Amino acid sequence: MPVSAPLPAACLALLVLLASACTPTPSAFDGTLPPLSGISLDAPAEAWARVPTVPLVAGDTLLQGRSGFAGPDDLHLAAQMAWDPATLHFRFVWTDDTWDVVRIPADSIRWYGPGTMRADRMYLYDNLALRLRLGDYYYGLWLTADSTNTFVLQSGEATEMPFRRDAPTYPVSPGVVARETGPQQVDLRVSIPWDALRRTAAPGDSLNVQFILTDSDAPGQPLPEKHPHIAYLVWQQDVVLGE
Repeated sequence: MPVSAPLPAACLALLVLLASACTPTPSAFDGTLPPLSGISLDAPAEAWARVPTVPLVAGDTLLQGRSGFAGPDDLHLAAQMAWDPATLHFRFVWTDDTWDVVRIPADSIRWYGPGTMRADRMYLYDNLALRLRLGDYYYGLWLTADSTNTFVLQSGEATEMPFRRDAPTYPVSPGVVARETGPQQVDLRVSIPWDALRRTAAPGDSLNVQFILTDSDAPGQPLPEKHPHIAYLVWQQDVVLGE
C-alpha cells in the first residue's frame, strides 16, 4: 500500500503506523474515556493497554450500516479513545483482507454516476470517517489507511455549518507520518487538540462520537460497479471524559 509522509497541521496531529502491533485485547467500554497523560502519537501499543476497546466487526448485528461483507474476517476495527487536558486521542487498529485506497483530490470529492448514482467519492473506497459533536459544535475527519487522504470534512457550530456533503471544509495540510510493516493491518493514531474543537476539557464533560467504517473489496473496478456493493459499519455513542 502506498505511504506518504507530510508534516502535521497545527490543529491536528496524526500518525499512521501500518501495524506490526497486535490488535488490542477487547475490554468492556462503558462510555467513559480514561485520562491518558503524556501519550504521544508514536507511543508503543503497551501505552494503550488499559484503555477500553470498541470493536467494529463485519457482520455484527449490533452495529448500524449496510451489509455486504464476506464474513467476520472481511473487516475489523478496534477503536480506543482517551483524553488529557490538551488533547483528544484516538487509536484505531484496522484490519482489512483487501485494501482499496486511492488518492482523491479535494476538488474531486463528489462523484456523479449514471442515472441517480452519486456519492462522496471517498465512500467508494476503504475509509474511516470520525465525527464528533460537542454541544452545537461539529467536527469531522475523513481518514484512509495509508495516509494519502486526510480531510477535515466538517468544523463549525450547527448554526454556522450543519452536516455538509458537498465538499471538505478544507484539506488538512500534509500531516501524516506512516511506516508500512504489514499488508493487512494499520495502527492509526489521531490526536486532536481541544483548541481545534473550540473547547476546554474537564472530567464529566460529554461529547458524541461516531465512526463510519467503509469497506470496498473491488480495487480497480469502475465506480458504477463498486457503488451498489460498498459495505459499511456505523458506531455512535455519547461518551464522558473520566477522572
